Amino acid sequence: MRKYAQIGPQFWSSSATGRAIRKKGSEAVVVALYLMSSPHSNMLGLYYQPMLYMAHETGLGIEGATKGLQRCIEANFCSYDEASEMVWVHEMALYQIAEELSPGDKRVTGVQKEYDAVPDCPYLVAFFERYGGNFHMTRKRFPSGWIASHLEAPSMPHASQEQEQEHFQEQGTIDDDDPRASAPAHTHEGAHEAGAGGTPSLDDDLDDPQTAEKPSQWLRFFADRGHDVDSTCERTRKTLARWIADKVTRGEVRQALKRSKEKGAGPIGDIVAYVASVVQDRRTAAAEAANTSKPTAPREYGGSRRDAAPPPVCPTPTAAETKAAMDADRASFDPDAAAARAQEAKAWKRKRVALGGAGAAVPTGASA
Repeated sequence: MRKYAQIGPQFWSSSATGRAIRKKGSEAVVVALYLMSSPHSNMLGLYYQPMLYMAHETGLGIEGATKGLQRCIEANFCSYDEASEMVWVHEMALYQIAEELSPGDKRVTGVQKEYDAVPDCPYLVAFFERYGGNFHMTRKRFPSGWIASHLEAPSMPHASQEQEQEHFQEQGTIDDDDPRASAPAHTHEGAHEAGAGGTPSLDDDLDDPQTAEKPSQWLRFFADRGHDVDSTCERTRKTLARWIADKVTRGEVRQALKRSKEKGAGPIGDIVAYVASVVQDRRTAAAEAANTSKPTAPREYGGSRRDAAPPPVCPTPTAAETKAAMDADRASFDPDAAAARAQEAKAWKRKRVALGGAGAAVPTGASA
């Protein structure tokens, strides 16, 4: 449970949303305050919020809480999904975190971790698109049931769009990086991968090592498969440029598309971001597998480098072995020899004193 929540005074005076909520009535005001300070909330404003808890903790009851929540939704203060019981307070992250974070801010990592822990809900993509750039988030999540329909029913270009592209190609004025270059066209590759019914076959050449040299080539790659990619989006451009730098192959992208098809997800708003996350996951898994299969480096013992195993530890003797060793010592003890050694030591001590002090050295060959 969160220890505190921030609610800016300007929300009620300077914010158009706050003024709209006031006009909706007291139930809307209570629900809005509750959602910004709910014990179930997080700093993102995207969290699990059952209606029963809201009704009980606000004291409004089911009818009052439902009415207040509906008024807040109408004021564009929040969105609520009854199936998953997830709520998204649209501007809550601005009050709880900041309007924007610097890349080195430690809260950047915390925001990403909190986002990764949010239960599956329809607002994952919308939240990332709203705050991903402000908080430098790196991983975009997609709710279940998000991809399949987009892949099963690829959109076709308008006739005017094809005519415009053909016109520019005939005139020789269209550039590879022009957004119009991403328009779907009947290219050689598209014809090669299309089946008899015109639906792209995503199972061909999954090991294709070919890479792209320009973002426009990736745009055409997706267009040939019926995916409408917003070529003017800066984030998409950066992602495609990173693919070029990292030598992402067409086979890897085809594998990602095939995976989305097999998972049977629903329509996807940003196919490039989804494919990028799948490719990154596959590369990370492959790198970890390669690291675990490498032999470990030789360890160092006693200041020297050895490939052998560490020296064995001497086993602890048993009680019987200890007793036998003590008995052997007693049997070999000679009282007369011990007395002779004591007398010899005393004689050496007297000799050292006579030669110049207790610390003087005894000449070689001296006897007691």
